[in-house]
Amino acid sequence: MPVPHNDLGITLQELGRLEEAEKSFKRAINLKPDFGEAYDNLGNLLKELGKFSEAQESYLKALELKPGSAQLYNNYGITLKAQGNLNEAEKTIKKALELNSSYPEALFNLGIVLHESGKVKEAEASYAQAILLKPNYSEAYNNFGIILTESGRLDEAEEKLNKAIASRPKYPEALSNLGNILRKLKRFNASEGCFNQAILLKPNYSEAYNNFGIMLTEVGRLDEAEEKLNKALSLNPKFASALFNLSIVQSCVNNTKAQIASLKTLVQNDSDNYGLRAFVHLAIYKFLEDNFERSKAYLSMSTKILKKKSPEFTTEKVYWGYLSDILKWHEENNQLTRQKKIKLFMPLVTVIPL
Repeated sequence: MPVPHNDLGITLQELGRLEEAEKSFKRAINLKPDFGEAYDNLGNLLKELGKFSEAQESYLKALELKPGSAQLYNNYGITLKAQGNLNEAEKTIKKALELNSSYPEALFNLGIVLHESGKVKEAEASYAQAILLKPNYSEAYNNFGIILTESGRLDEAEEKLNKAIASRPKYPEALSNLGNILRKLKRFNASEGCFNQAILLKPNYSEAYNNFGIMLTEVGRLDEAEEKLNKALSLNPKFASALFNLSIVQSCVNNTKAQIASLKTLVQNDSDNYGLRAFVHLAIYKFLEDNFERSKAYLSMSTKILKKKSPEFTTEKVYWGYLSDILKWHEENNQLTRQKKIKLFMPLVTVIPL
């Protein structure tokens, strides 16, 4: 009988025995090739395993057998999103909502897709609708708070994050996000409390250690900041944000050698994001060392930063334009003294704004 194998697969998946669960779902399907529920469950499992192409095949087969299932369209949409296919993910999850307009989980997933697609207002509306249908939807409050934070609406963001935590007190992600908001609002003691709670709940939470490090840097507790950022990197060695923030601390304590090493690692590991920011700072250092050709080379490698729209690139975009103009002027005049260069750029390499 196929049903017991399907049920066993569900139990095994809940226990974390994923390979055995996969075999059980496949046995159920072999016994009953038109068993739509087993295809759905297999798709969910394969998605959890990161086998997105296989998960997609399983969901498509399930949809052939159960074309009116809103849940299947929602699950399939999540898989498409995980593969980076945001347009198809949006269409697929909207199909789920056509079949069931009162489906808060689909609205939540649609909000994620819309946010990643840059459709911020639509994402806000999707999260708001999900919360209307499911008033204690902590994950929706959390994601809504992230959008509001990015939009600079910090008071509203704080309200949403507090609601997320009220609905789910042991929610480390929401606590860390609230800590970020409180940092931006300069309420540092409350921010520190949030980060400590998040780490207590989730000791291997690298993002919380990184955010904590940013806050400690801002208040000048540099030794502690370095400790938190190194902890984040020990948990996730390729955590580009943490490494960039560590380079800021290294700059603040005048550990230029360590900072340059951090920046060079960033350009290798994250060349399209933090690496671009790192290239700009390396260009500044080479300029101060009178190595104008290398400075120009680093600046050239970071040209793509000018197309970045995120606010986090604003400082380096300003530096890029400033250094580009100075290098052009120097080529034409060749009269900048070492003292003049330091006067122009030392504020930039001593404290890199967060």
